[in-house]
Amino acid sequence: MHKPVRTLDELAVLVERLERKLLNSPRLHVKDVCLRYCISKSTFYRLRRRRKLPPPSLVLNGPLWTLEDLERFEAAARIRDRRTKLSRPAVPVLSRD
Repeated sequence: MHKPVRTLDELAVLVERLERKLLNSPRLHVKDVCLRYCISKSTFYRLRRRRKLPPPSLVLNGPLWTLEDLERFEAAARIRDRRTKLSRPAVPVLSRD
C-alpha cells in the first residue's frame, strides 16, 4: 500500500525536525563506535553484517550514528546473563563522559 501524500507544511515540519536532530546531536563515525564498544574495525563490520549493530542514522562520506540511536539500541538489545539471572547490555556500554 502506498504512503499518504504529505502537504508541503507537513514536509517542512519534518525537515525542520530532522535538521534540528542532526545539528544538536553528536555524530559518531565507525572509529567512534568501535571505541565505544571496545572492538576492532573488522569486528565492527562483522557485527554490522550480522545486524548486531543498529543501522547508521545518516550516510554522508561514510556511515554516521547518533549517540541517542546507539543508546536506544543498547536499551532494546538487553540479554539475560545465565549466571546472575540479571539483564545486561548485549554490547559493552561506555558512559557519555
